[in-house]
Amino acid sequence: YVYGKDDRIRHRLQADVAGLGDGAWQLYQTKSWPLSKGENPEQNASVRANTSLPTDLTREQVRDRFETPSTVPIWNLPTVIKNLKSAGFSARRHQVWLQAEIARPLFLISLVLLGAAFCMRHIRFGSMGLAILTSVVCGFGLFYLRNFAQVLGESGQLPVAVAVWTPPIAAFLLSLSIILHMEDG
Repeated sequence: YVYGKDDRIRHRLQADVAGLGDGAWQLYQTKSWPLSKGENPEQNASVRANTSLPTDLTREQVRDRFETPSTVPIWNLPTVIKNLKSAGFSARRHQVWLQAEIARPLFLISLVLLGAAFCMRHIRFGSMGLAILTSVVCGFGLFYLRNFAQVLGESGQLPVAVAVWTPPIAAFLLSLSIILHMEDG
């Protein structure tokens, strides 16, 4: 789809073969449909052997954009996200990764508080092994929940902020409530 300066679709292009050249897409065996109001697109369609469509995208940018987000330095992620969006690619994985990296300290603090909550009991009360086992199971459960929410965020089933920030905040509140309960009891 080719957009005009007013962000409206002007026409649709379909090509059998496309290649990225220097500053332009080279399209071969192209059919073009004008998508203006009042026109019959199929009646006014045109077929061309070769078409050139200008772009500011380079081969290196395409190759670099399909890197996994973990390989991009965190300080470069906002620029990569902006470039992905401007080129028309989905930047959701990169957005989730950036937000997850920002939320990671809160999640780690939550895990430390969770461990501390289960270790506050005196050994003389017994069942310390059960408390340690429970804290380990809760830690793995929270880790699994965080990863599952991130997958839902990457697939678009949850908004990025909800997918990334809900598990650390929930873990922090859970750890804090357990500490307050143990301290009160």
